[in-house]
Amino acid sequence: MSLYLPSSLQQPFKGILFDLDGTIIDSEDFHYAAFKQALSEYGYDLDSLGVTTKFAGSFRNMFAAIAEQFKMGDNKFEDIYQRKVDITLATPANNVELIDGVISFLELIKEKNIPMGIVTNSEQAYLEHVLTGLELQQYFQHLVHAEHVVNPKPAPDGYNYGSQLFDQPAQHLLAFENTDAGIMAAKTAGLKVIGIRGTDRLGTSNYDQADLTIDHFGDQALDDLTFTV
Repeated sequence: MSLYLPSSLQQPFKGILFDLDGTIIDSEDFHYAAFKQALSEYGYDLDSLGVTTKFAGSFRNMFAAIAEQFKMGDNKFEDIYQRKVDITLATPANNVELIDGVISFLELIKEKNIPMGIVTNSEQAYLEHVLTGLELQQYFQHLVHAEHVVNPKPAPDGYNYGSQLFDQPAQHLLAFENTDAGIMAAKTAGLKVIGIRGTDRLGTSNYDQADLTIDHFGDQALDDLTFTV
């Protein structure tokens, strides 16, 4: 019996699905800088809004909240959002920090031959940019991105699709997420979830639906997880 894991996580898992931003990578500053530059080019000052707007599950939703505060029209919203995407893709991915302990954890799971995947609300081009730039693609057999689903997190669509790619019942899969929206998506799809709270600097999530909450992948509780091929 584990001293650190709740009973819901004391089972052998057959695969892991990870969120990307805030879970594998600490990308808040990366995206903030891109939003700030794109808005500035169109005459808007992001810093004038004060505290970063809370959002539910995607950078597009976050920007929609920002655009509403600026009373921005739909056409300008699309233009500026696309400019933000272009800036992000033009910025080297190694400007992004990895979450503490994540490489060691990925290496451990890879050595156990347990399949891993990503479920993100972000676009395919951004996902591939990050994975290639940080040399992370070697770890993941399955990728689920914005183009794969109609309804993004907090809807369960991405995790439902991810479970199908693993060809495993959802209850045999473990998810790592950093927001309540992502946790809700994974739980609704039937996965067990560990919350990563170390990147939630503004306290936007309460993690009450997570089976376990940790700060980063160096947490001792992860040593007690078990897996089976």
